[in-house]
This record gives sequence, structure tokens and C-alpha cells, in this order.
Amino acid sequence: MAKPKASMKISLPPWTGKSQAYAWRKEVLRRLNEKRASSGAGFPRDAQVEVIALVFMVRSRKGALGQDVDNVLKHICDALQARRGGSKGSWHKGKLIKNDRQVFRAVIEKRYLKKKNPSGGHLTVRPYELRA
Repeated sequence: MAKPKASMKISLPPWTGKSQAYAWRKEVLRRLNEKRASSGAGFPRDAQVEVIALVFMVRSRKGALGQDVDNVLKHICDALQARRGGSKGSWHKGKLIKNDRQVFRAVIEKRYLKKKNPSGGHLTVRPYELRA
């Protein structure tokens, strides 16, 4: 039997501002779980992972000018844990990792959204490998 792919790469939904952050997080989780189901990609829930994200945002206070990149990373980590908002005890089905302490490496970049590219960016989640 072939070993399942461990990496998952999805396109991100467009960032629509802080007021829609929970809906954005929910959509990221939906896309990750859809990718996992369709490709067989995945990794053990207690695995050490790395997260690589490129997020396109509009040039406005709701977008790139008003959003710190570390807060967007937090929303991505919460999506990986299937945390859609509410109290810390509010867990949901479909989580890819148990806890964001499992993220050993994170690379995130934000860019201004270009009209020709309506994508919200890209997200890759894969097992962490120590680099020399």
C-alpha cells in the first residue's frame, strides 16, 4: 500500500477583513479537509508541521494596511485546529493538528492583491524537517 502524501497545498480565500476573520478561518478549514479527502494527503495529528503561507490582501485598512501578518498566521493555526471562534474549549470536527504548538516552522508573507489575480494566496502544510 502506498504511503499517503504528507503535504497539503490549497488556495486561500480572499482576506475580507477582520470582521470576517471567523468565516475566512472556516473556509480555510473546509478547503484543507476537502484536499485531505480528495488526495489522501495527511499526517498524524501529533506530527510536527511547518506552515508556509502567501496571503494576498487589498490595499486598505480592512486588508493589508490594517492587518498584522502574525494575526493572519494565528487564524491559519486556528483553522488547522478546527477552531472556528468562541471559547478555547470550543473544538470542532475536522482538525488537522491537536495544538498549534505542533507548528515548528512558519513562513508567512502578505502582498497587495492585484486585480488580475482574485486568489487569496496559497497555503502549504507539511511535516516539519529540521534543516542543517
